[in-house]
Parts: sequence; C-alpha cells; structure tokens
Amino acid sequence: MKGENQTEIKCRSNETVVIIGAGPAGLSAAYELIKNGIRSIVFEKSDTVGGIARTENRNGYHFDIGGHRFFSKVEYVNRLWQEVLGEDLLTVQRLSRIYYEGRFFNYPLVFSNALTNLGPTESLLIVLSYLRAQLRPRREEGTFEQWVSNRFGSRLYNTFFKTYTEKVWGIPCNQIRADWAAQRIKGLSLVAALSNAILGTQKTRSLVDQFRYPVNGPGMMWNGFQKRIEDGGARIHFNTVVSRLSCEDGRIVGVTCSQKGQVFNMPVGHLISSMPIDSLVRTLHQKVPSRVADAAERLSYRSFLIINLVTF
Repeated sequence: MKGENQTEIKCRSNETVVIIGAGPAGLSAAYELIKNGIRSIVFEKSDTVGGIARTENRNGYHFDIGGHRFFSKVEYVNRLWQEVLGEDLLTVQRLSRIYYEGRFFNYPLVFSNALTNLGPTESLLIVLSYLRAQLRPRREEGTFEQWVSNRFGSRLYNTFFKTYTEKVWGIPCNQIRADWAAQRIKGLSLVAALSNAILGTQKTRSLVDQFRYPVNGPGMMWNGFQKRIEDGGARIHFNTVVSRLSCEDGRIVGVTCSQKGQVFNMPVGHLISSMPIDSLVRTLHQKVPSRVADAAERLSYRSFLIINLVTF
C-alpha cells in the first residue's frame, strides 16, 4: 500500500478481505475465513485483541473487563470454542445474585431463598399480581415495561426488573422496545422461574447454572484465535485507525487508515466491520442518507468503569 508515508503492510489488491476490529466478532470472522482458505487483514485501533472481552494482565494478575461467560445453544459455536482452547476451557458453576432491600437473592431463583428473603406476604402479593396480569394482560406490548409486566406481573416488574434495567442501561423502561426484552429474556416467565426454583428444570437460556470459561479469563480465548489466525497467514495490525471507507457504485472499494502517524490507502475486495455503528457511518462520509447519519449520531453508549483492588 502507498500513502503519505511508506508502510510495511502488503496485500493482494482487489482480492483482499479487510476486517475492522479485533474483538470477538472480527477475530471469529478472520478465523472462519482462514478455515475456508481465505486470508484477511485485520485492523485494530488498540494494541491488543478481544475488545471489551479482553483480559488485562498486570504484574501477573489477570483482570477481566466485565463478565464474559461462554454459553451457547448452538453446537457449532461450542465446538469452535473447544477447538481453540481445548482443556483450558473449563466448565464453571454459575453464581449470580440480586441485591435487593439489603438481602441477596439467588439467580436463578431458589425457592427457599426467595421465600425467606421476600417473606410469605410479599411472595403472595407477587403471585396475585402475576395472576391478575394473566387474567387482564395489557393490550399493548410495545415497551419493555408492558412486555415484562404481562409475563411476571407489575409487582415483580417493579421489584426487580425496572430498577435493575434502568440502572444498567440508563433508559426508562417505558422507552425500551418490547422486542429487546423478548430477545434478552426469551422464554422466561414467572412459571419458568418458579419451575426452575422448585423442580430444578432449566429449559430457558436465562436460567442456566453452568457456563464455559477460559482458565485465565475470556481474553485467553481471543489470544487463542489470534494465534490461529496468524499461523494461518492472516495479519492483525494494531494501533491502526480506519478513518475513511471509499465507495463506488454502492460498494466499498478502499480504506484509509493511520498507523503510528502514517496514513495509507488500501484497495478492498470485501470488507467486514465490527466497529461501532456511529463510527462506521462517519467513515463513509457523505455516502449515506442524511436520516441514517442523523440516527447514527443519536446513538448513545454506556460508560463502563471497573475498579480492581490488589491486596497483599
């Protein structure tokens, strides 16, 4: 490639597959291409792989950037993870709890724990609220609030779902679409939760009590993908920012990148992007309708702050 400054990056002109981002999506795409005999070039703006699913290492201590558990009902995905890590991919018991009114509630629900913490009166009121929702459900299910209330009753919605969801996402529940709720807690209902709590059934994805986890944290998985990608002949270029995508006749034909102060242009045969949507739209400059650009600019993201304390 040639640009304002010469770089060492080389490629095969229009046959090149460019992947933007070396997080889980970008790395998975690059690995699938390698397995099908297709090499790619991956551009990553940071200095490591994994994105927010990476694991930081400080003086021998491993820190996860959030909780990234490995669980899928898609057997192909499970085999892929196992293929990359082998024995280093452990089966771990899940321990999740909700802190409410000064007490810890197990999740998935444990009947004795929930009854003890809520008390018989509150438990009865929750059940009555659920029965009322089944007999007289809300006619509209356009929002998260309406969708959850119809399946759990308004009392349980206000007790657990409302405060937790608004704290995590920073959006009022009556402004979150119902289809988002359906995707996040698909198949879960009060009956399913109670069935799991009393009988131990676990047919719902939200109620699983086991998951897979790399022995040294989630970043180990993506480091494994990186090694296999590079062993297969693909390249991952770190500290490389994609600033522009060039289009002709409705197709992306080139990228403009900067790396360590050098700017270069590169022809593209195919492009896979895992960068944030608003950033992707900006790189297209004037090639998108104004309503799309406006919608992208209105997208908001939640800040994520983790504090790790090392004690000796």
